[in-house]
Amino acid sequence: GFGAAGRALGEGAAEAEAVPVAAVMLAAQQEIPTVDECSTYFGTVIPERMTVVDLSAPSPKKSECKFGYCGPNNFVHYPGHGRHCKFPGPPFGCHRYAKTTYTEACPVSSFSDLTFGFDSGKAFTDEGILKACAAAVESTEMHCWSKPGPELEPCEC
Repeated sequence: GFGAAGRALGEGAAEAEAVPVAAVMLAAQQEIPTVDECSTYFGTVIPERMTVVDLSAPSPKKSECKFGYCGPNNFVHYPGHGRHCKFPGPPFGCHRYAKTTYTEACPVSSFSDLTFGFDSGKAFTDEGILKACAAAVESTEMHCWSKPGPELEPCEC
């Protein structure tokens, strides 16, 4: 049985069929967009040479809060490695997404510890540049999006 969790379902509740962990992991990975799918929003994204950071998460305004954060914070949509990214999904206002391209002077290892989500480790500057590679910036592009989900639309930066 499921112990207390099973009892919480109520008497006579059927036990769920076990699902292999690998199948759950595969399904979760398939739901995460690939860098190719993100090109619709950010243009071409090249692993180990680029990062994409929302500079306005969860809101451009300091007074608007969501997900335990208020005002503009950095949210990593592409951490510079792997084949997955996060689509834009701004809950408030027009968000600025900085796509930064780094030269080969930025070691690939600089990206290895970066993850998706809020930049709580402060690895990026307020301009969305990876601090460890600030001297190796080739270019920065700004992509701006507003409205969450299927209503997503470009906006003026």
